[in-house]
Amino acid sequence: MKTIYISLPMSGQEDTIWERYVKAELELKNKFGDSIEIKGPYNIRDFKEPENFEYDRDWCYYMAKDVEDLLRSDAIYLTKGWSKSKGCRVEKAISIEMGKEIIYAEDSENNSKS
Repeated sequence: MKTIYISLPMSGQEDTIWERYVKAELELKNKFGDSIEIKGPYNIRDFKEPENFEYDRDWCYYMAKDVEDLLRSDAIYLTKGWSKSKGCRVEKAISIEMGKEIIYAEDSENNSKS
């Protein structure tokens, strides 16, 4: 089973993270069916219930957790806005270095050389 990590901008866009993540999940399921496992940012479920989210960790902590899941994935799915997000650019660079498949959302800026 292929594992795909969803990379999406988070900082400064917290109010729409969950809906953008669910949209990405649906896009991947429509494209690949049930033959994939989807992973996302470490704390993505916290954005489903923001009242339970604890903002006690810094960016580096969450990024390290995200990279751990990315490294255990076969591919990365870059969503709209990825090229303007430091975290997404880091995730893409790691994916390139590790030889992972890079999949772009249809509405993402897939021609960027970032």
